[in-house]
Amino acid sequence: MTGNIRYFKYGVQLLGTKIQKKGILPYLDISFRDPTNPTALVKLISVDGETAAILEKKKVGNLLIGDFLKKKIKSLEDMSIFPNETLETAATKMLDPGKDFTLPSIKLKGKEVVTNGIALFNKDKLTGLLPSRQSVLFVLLTDKMGTSARITQKLTNSDSSNTSDYITIDVSNQKLKRNLKITTDKKGNVYAHIKLQLKVIAIESPRDNLYTMDDREKLNKELSKPLTKEAKKIINKLQKANCDAFGIGRHLIAYHPELWRKKNWDKDYAKVKFKPEVEVSILYSGVLK
Repeated sequence: MTGNIRYFKYGVQLLGTKIQKKGILPYLDISFRDPTNPTALVKLISVDGETAAILEKKKVGNLLIGDFLKKKIKSLEDMSIFPNETLETAATKMLDPGKDFTLPSIKLKGKEVVTNGIALFNKDKLTGLLPSRQSVLFVLLTDKMGTSARITQKLTNSDSSNTSDYITIDVSNQKLKRNLKITTDKKGNVYAHIKLQLKVIAIESPRDNLYTMDDREKLNKELSKPLTKEAKKIINKLQKANCDAFGIGRHLIAYHPELWRKKNWDKDYAKVKFKPEVEVSILYSGVLK
């Protein structure tokens, strides 16, 4: 009960911490190779701790635990809080030397099942965690936005937790642009420039007036700067965890095979010189007065 729990009836599979650190592929191998298992529909869920503690709940409200988890994960994928990953897509990346995967992470807090962030993997082993507050921006950086995405961002550098220091924005799905440009030089250095252009609607804002162009332009800059800074922190965590979630290695395999053959990606991925850039443009304010 403490290790790997299959819940194919509900389309979810929970993975406990011990197994994730040891390597999950042997436990998924049978599932992945069995043609009767709907691997494209099964959701893998990373559990912080033991899976038994969550499964012992049996029910959450009127829902059986398996059904509850499937609905919770689907809802959070739609909100771009979790990446849309299945047993099939994760297993494919595990076997790909040039790309890594991430999984939704949950834990038991008191009696409640809560989100724990995004679990980072290198090959089939758990190597790190992005906290929930960074998860939406990470999903947007991977260009895998769900049906909606909402970000609350602090506008000041002060330690104040005053609500007037924060702004909440909704990202427009149709107008999201993400460009990943990977280049190399003669010395074999790899550069990755990620540009994320967000067209957003201000839902809650401390500013009284977002209707003038000057105010909006000023706020665009105030938002772009901290979000770019946050993107850098996310990428630092990915490199520290050796999690190539953007598939930089896959690009090298496809377009620079000779350079790839010279690389030891387990060590060289951390040397990739990333330059993230987040550009925010407020379309209009949806703030209720």
